[in-house]
Amino acid sequence: MNQARELVTSVVDGGEHGGEPAGGIVGAFASGSQFVGLGNSRSNLNVYLVGRRADGPAGIPDRGLSTSALDVERIDLDALDDGVAAVERGAPRAGDITALLAHRATRELLVRFHYAEILADPGGQLTVLKKRLAEAESALRQQLICWHTLQCVNFRDDYIGAVEAGDRDTAEANSGRILTAALQAFLAGCGEYYAGDKWTWAKLRRSGAGRDLVEAARAATFTSVPATARRRGEHKVELAQVLVSAAITKGWDAPAAAAWSAVPRAERVTLSAAWFPVRFADRLTMDTVEKAQTSISVQGVELWASSVRGGPAEVVDHVAAGLGAPRAEVARYLDTIVGHGMVSFHD
Repeated sequence: MNQARELVTSVVDGGEHGGEPAGGIVGAFASGSQFVGLGNSRSNLNVYLVGRRADGPAGIPDRGLSTSALDVERIDLDALDDGVAAVERGAPRAGDITALLAHRATRELLVRFHYAEILADPGGQLTVLKKRLAEAESALRQQLICWHTLQCVNFRDDYIGAVEAGDRDTAEANSGRILTAALQAFLAGCGEYYAGDKWTWAKLRRSGAGRDLVEAARAATFTSVPATARRRGEHKVELAQVLVSAAITKGWDAPAAAAWSAVPRAERVTLSAAWFPVRFADRLTMDTVEKAQTSISVQGVELWASSVRGGPAEVVDHVAAGLGAPRAEVARYLDTIVGHGMVSFHD
């Protein structure tokens, strides 16, 4: 960290001589896995030198300033401001999908900035931006959940295509991609926003998620499931569906996805891989592989994903108790979900 501070001193406010900012840099911040309790002795510190568009290229590595311990990047103040403003607009709407998918790099930078330590800010711009981003945390979480869910949907299409073509290896690979994206959606719903798949398991262990869910994720990822038990990869997709459901029900309004308790355990229940819940600010639907959408309530998603608990009676009892809803009403809703082919119960 001292090395980072020395670097920033040399380029911001003209360094110790009090001259003009070097290279148009108006501020700097540091971020990285160490700032969120995830780093190790091999983790580099990321230093971002913030300038303006007129000063030259933005969002590029500065190899002249980077070292073995520091990754230095120059970014644009106006672009950072635009990114914060995009978060402040709130959860994405259904019509915002293209923009949401197009700004992955900006979204990851904003997450880093959310956790950052400001090293220099003579004009106070970075302090103001960081405060605005903190106040928009709910919207940031919702955007991350939506982004990772859409990744699941895209990979789901590839998975179904491979299954239909009889390509088991490709189906298995895509089921893994679905599960990885779903874990990120779930972790965002737990308030774990930091980017990087390499930190998935460290984040999951400290997320507060129940032991059964953590063990189910570990088993689905690291344990080979015999092809005779289920179609290869299906167990991963089903767990991914549950994880995304937890994020968009428990983790949407507050970072409480870890409170989810239902995990796939019964061979007599199958969530159809063709369906995935997708939540926007203005719409919550079950998206099918045929690109049809069926509107559903938050409680409906919770009921659908909770079906992995076991038989219909057990599921209805659990959900009715949890929601404080009449059992008969929950049973009728489950019948509707079954009728749409979203879940199957086997004797």
